[in-house]
Amino acid sequence: MANPIPEWLEHQADRTCARQRAQVETGKLIVTFSAAVAATIVATALQVGKISAWDRIAAVLLGATFLVAIVAILFDRLSEVDHLTIMQIGQIHGWPATKLLGELRAASVTAAFANEDVVRAMRVAVMVQVAVSFTTGAAAVISLLAQE
Repeated sequence: MANPIPEWLEHQADRTCARQRAQVETGKLIVTFSAAVAATIVATALQVGKISAWDRIAAVLLGATFLVAIVAILFDRLSEVDHLTIMQIGQIHGWPATKLLGELRAASVTAAFANEDVVRAMRVAVMVQVAVSFTTGAAAVISLLAQE
């Protein structure tokens, strides 16, 4: 009879990796759309009336918005299990199937744990980017409202 605990751990690691991948992909979508919304508001402000100090502030903040968005997107460094390498090492050392399966399961669980730091960093980057985007949009709205 197979031991259900390693099987459960393997499935849990798979679910965790899928959740982590979804969170990182969602974060990339959020930073992309928040930067696009901020850019739209800044573009509108720049087209109305004379260029003001608020327009300049909004333009500088828009540059910061894009830089933080790029940094957030570059945080997508999730670890993936290298099944092929583990299988090749197993063949070289003549591991039985049970040892090979154990190594693959251990690598899967290790990758899931390692990815938690990446997901946390991505969350922080998304929060910072959304805050900068909001500030950018606010500066552009102030510019629009201050038009004479």
